[in-house]
Amino acid sequence: LYVENERVVLEGQWQQGYLGLAAIGATNIGSIQLFIEPELRTNRPRKKLLQSEPPEERLYQPQGVGVMLKKGDELAAFNMGSTVVLIFQAPVHKSLKDEALSSDFRFCIKRGDRIHMGEAIGRWRNSQNDQSKK
Repeated sequence: LYVENERVVLEGQWQQGYLGLAAIGATNIGSIQLFIEPELRTNRPRKKLLQSEPPEERLYQPQGVGVMLKKGDELAAFNMGSTVVLIFQAPVHKSLKDEALSSDFRFCIKRGDRIHMGEAIGRWRNSQNDQSKK
């Protein structure tokens, strides 16, 4: 599905581990704007090559520091047609009751929901608050 679509992939760390975000622009109409990289131009016409070109890569220096973003900071925008794939690490622990794996992270959205800027995708459950509600 996304073979022809242009992609911008960002990788980094957050307080719980790995974070990967892939912005995928719709073929021929989508353009991705990256606020931390204002010179980036996507969806530019180019010759079709018989072989696949390696992707362009940019490491932010000093390595290991990268670009710091705060909650609510704008990272990127689409000017038309888009998909965002977000992959992140969330810790799990064994339940004392049934030894099943569980996480303190809960999604606030469900499949197919439209997400608007500033809307929470998920939240960490506060263990102390949950204990008092039981």
